[in-house]
Amino acid sequence: MRDDRRDDAPGGADQPVSPERALRVEIDRLRLENQRLRANAEPRDPFDRLLVPARRAWRAAWQQYYIARWHLLHARDPRRGLKPRDDHAPYRLRPRHDARGPRPRILHVVGNFHTGGSARLIVDLVEHLGHLYEQQVLVRSLPATPAYTGIDLIHRPVLWRTAQVSAVLRGFQPDLVHVHMLGHQHDEYGRRDWSWYHKVMVALENHGLPVIENLNIPVEPYVSPVVRIYVHVSDFVRQRFGRLDAWNETIHPGSDLDFFLRGDRPVPDDCIGMIYRLQPDKLDEAPIEPFIRVVARRPATRALIVGGGQFFDAYRQRVAECGVQDSFTFTGFVPYNDLPDHLAQMSVFVAPVHAESFGQVGPFAMGFALPVAGYRVGALEEIAGTSDLLVPAGDAEQLADVIIALLDDRPRRLAIGQQNRRRAERLFSIDTMIERYRSIYTEVLSAPRAVPLRLESDLQNARYTAPAGDAPAVTVLMSVFNGEKYVREAIESVLTQTYRSFEFLIVNDGSTDRTGAILSSYDDPRIAVLENPANIGLSRSLNKGIGRARGRYIARMDADDVCEPDRLERQVDYLSHHPGVIVVGSWYKLVDEDGGEVGRRCVPCDDTAIRWMLDFCSPFAHSAVMIRRQALEGDAYDETLRYAMDYDLWTRLARRGRLANLDSFLVRWRISPGSLTSRFGDRTERFDRVLAAIRERLGWPVDDETGNEQKGARLCAIVSGATPDDSVEDVEAAIGMLLELNGDFCRRNHLSPEAAGTLRESVLREASRVLLWMGHRYPDHRNYGYACRALAAAYRLRRASLATTDGLGLAMKLMGGRPAVSAMRRLTKARAREGPGRRQASRPATGLRP
Repeated sequence: MRDDRRDDAPGGADQPVSPERALRVEIDRLRLENQRLRANAEPRDPFDRLLVPARRAWRAAWQQYYIARWHLLHARDPRRGLKPRDDHAPYRLRPRHDARGPRPRILHVVGNFHTGGSARLIVDLVEHLGHLYEQQVLVRSLPATPAYTGIDLIHRPVLWRTAQVSAVLRGFQPDLVHVHMLGHQHDEYGRRDWSWYHKVMVALENHGLPVIENLNIPVEPYVSPVVRIYVHVSDFVRQRFGRLDAWNETIHPGSDLDFFLRGDRPVPDDCIGMIYRLQPDKLDEAPIEPFIRVVARRPATRALIVGGGQFFDAYRQRVAECGVQDSFTFTGFVPYNDLPDHLAQMSVFVAPVHAESFGQVGPFAMGFALPVAGYRVGALEEIAGTSDLLVPAGDAEQLADVIIALLDDRPRRLAIGQQNRRRAERLFSIDTMIERYRSIYTEVLSAPRAVPLRLESDLQNARYTAPAGDAPAVTVLMSVFNGEKYVREAIESVLTQTYRSFEFLIVNDGSTDRTGAILSSYDDPRIAVLENPANIGLSRSLNKGIGRARGRYIARMDADDVCEPDRLERQVDYLSHHPGVIVVGSWYKLVDEDGGEVGRRCVPCDDTAIRWMLDFCSPFAHSAVMIRRQALEGDAYDETLRYAMDYDLWTRLARRGRLANLDSFLVRWRISPGSLTSRFGDRTERFDRVLAAIRERLGWPVDDETGNEQKGARLCAIVSGATPDDSVEDVEAAIGMLLELNGDFCRRNHLSPEAAGTLRESVLREASRVLLWMGHRYPDHRNYGYACRALAAAYRLRRASLATTDGLGLAMKLMGGRPAVSAMRRLTKARAREGPGRRQASRPATGLRP
């Protein structure tokens, strides 16, 4: 197995990993080994090459016979004679735009083109992006009656060898292949699918074509060096099956919410229903039970079961046994265009499934402003956004209670429905989905054709170049409230970036000054202004912008700060080379109201040191971060916080991936009286949270509030690189506590001895630097002995500190005696008269703004 430490961060320090990460690395290794074993089991002997295809041909013929027999016998309706009850007209493709002549070609690969989610996704992509990309579909299995028409299909039910796939590739000559993975080892049908996909992937590797692999159901990914990105249908699937060091994205299937709109249709009060294929992939024989129990307790309630399949007759028989058949309506399979009419009859949508990767019928119902009640399984909680209407899997009685409570409370039911509609518009619209896929298509197509990856490696060396055209890779997000003084300078610094593929979302948070006029003066297509009628606060404004963002990366920007020209380019390049990192910041300069530099902050760059600082203060400048959007699950910022929303976000993101800072000054952070930090300092929710954690770990008495705050502030100042205005003895005591906390940190994060030693040395180095700077400022204290005690404390803490520039400077100052002290005092006063910029800029500060 590969080394579990990675040289991800700037500076090249070995990075320890948690037991969870080590386990995921082992899972990835086992997946690859399992795939190799499956591939080796494919027929190689000449006799097997004849026997296995013959068996497959026989199974295919038997399948066709079984379908015909089902239509003739099982689907017979005694009241209507010999007529399959599930026949319906196929969906006819409706291109949304006219084709633009020669365009890139995309080949979709899918195991079946029935009425499932994968087929519908392909149809949506062809309808909405057909004018930009010429698309064909290579498919293994087709239904007896076509589900969709008007799409270019290449039907290859059996692949005897990879040469058949190569012939398709030579005929169509695709620029990109989009594989919708359905193969698995759970049953014989899935194994046949997997073997079919395997031959396709081998052919794609031989041709070196870039691949996007969709995982629309919970199956193991096919690992291949040509796969540039794994797209997961939900975070539930991504967390279970996403490869640790690959590019993973979550793109929820989008729905045409204008199609699923109730409009003027009245809201009924006594009808519950569901829409599913009645097949074992999501259902079994039990899901009919909550419907039966609701109807038994409320005889006036109707139950509408939309869909057909294996359990159709079993459900009808069970309903008849319970004597409630008059309250039930079973429709069988229905055309897609009829779904809104059935949803319009429902008061509550029920999802009694035992497995759910992402069911689009849930967003369909949410688009109709319906509450969604069901079992707490798979991605259902992710779809609904809450667990209030979800119960433990299989508990039919509790689910019936939830449904009845909704039916009895119409105002609550309508309110939940409206919330669901808004959530569906924000997360599950077809426009959002199409933009995400278009962005990925453009980025992958613009990358170099060669893929220098090895399956045994971390897969972290893949370089993804910036997308071209109108699909931005980056969303620069800024919120402004009454920022007329500096907002133009901030906007200009973004528009002049060397990296050009970005959109600039600016949220005008109810400004009452000239901010709105300044924003309106820009006629740049990259700028989009979102207007808040009234001031709603920074957290809510940023969440609003994130909901509209299209970029794969989100770069934060404040309205009074300034970006260096190469900021976006440097950060995109870093994230492209380090797929395990989800947040990257940078060093930054501090400037005053006039733009004069007053200091610099060199924050930690490697993941371990950042996490250590995170226990005390924020290791990022909010305006200097770039975040992978996939890491922002749900609403990013906690809207209940007023001042520490960024620190809260970093602590949550630290549990989802690696953190890094670039060792370059890419942002100028303005210190102005109007900033949150200037107005409120450290007495915010962040300090309260940090102080509570420190008090618990060190066992401080709860009743000594003032003393605890002083000691906590001293610890935070030392870690951030600030110079405490305290006695040397107090600071030495604080450093002792800091080393105790450092040992606890190493144990909690399971650091290796080498990594723990490196971090401890870093803590000692920074603490000794703080002591030396305390000594350097002794003329202000008019205390010669103060500086001597500081120098002695730094020597006791770390002898090597005397050999540093700070140590040698303080020693020479002390050897100069009283005359040197007087001269230094006069020099200090003279420099103070010149202004704060030069005096403070000379100090190589290592921490963050307090």
